[in-house]
Amino acid sequence: MGTTRILAMVLASSLSAGLLFAAEPAKGLLLANFDFESADGAAVWHAGNAKTPPAVLKLDSDNPHSGKSALKFQPGADGSGFVFTGISLPEGHGEKIRVRLYARGEGLDAGDAEIDLLERSGQKVIGWCGGKQAMVSIDAGTDWREYTAEVPVAAEARVLTLMIRINHPAPAKTVWVDDVSFEFANAATK
Repeated sequence: MGTTRILAMVLASSLSAGLLFAAEPAKGLLLANFDFESADGAAVWHAGNAKTPPAVLKLDSDNPHSGKSALKFQPGADGSGFVFTGISLPEGHGEKIRVRLYARGEGLDAGDAEIDLLERSGQKVIGWCGGKQAMVSIDAGTDWREYTAEVPVAAEARVLTLMIRINHPAPAKTVWVDDVSFEFANAATK
């Protein structure tokens, strides 16, 4: 699926789903935290592929990284798709954002699943944070693995959209995520 089509689907899904963003950024370095301990934690995650919605996008209490549950994502009938969430950025935000999460995957081959971070200013897409679409690839395995990426963010960015994407068709592929956090990696320099 081409980058332009993915960006268009994220924007269309954001508008039609009334995308919910985390409330005002927390004091200090933390911008947002999703621990999936309640339905509220999963409510801000959306299916990004309108033609083939995910077969599963739900809280799963079997083997979470921490707490009671994790977010489980399986692709739709064609095996491809993505889920996403967004957070608002305050004006004068830091130049770099650190995204940290725990993930595990089943039925994945190399390059099948990835984590992407898109930056926007209002409805205008600025581009992929750090200039590349895939921040990290999710490895196959039943053990939880920590993924951390520190990426530059454009000064005009007001919204970050985190996507978890499964690229290659196969409905048996599954990704779980837990303990997702966004934080400033450094303070703004003005």
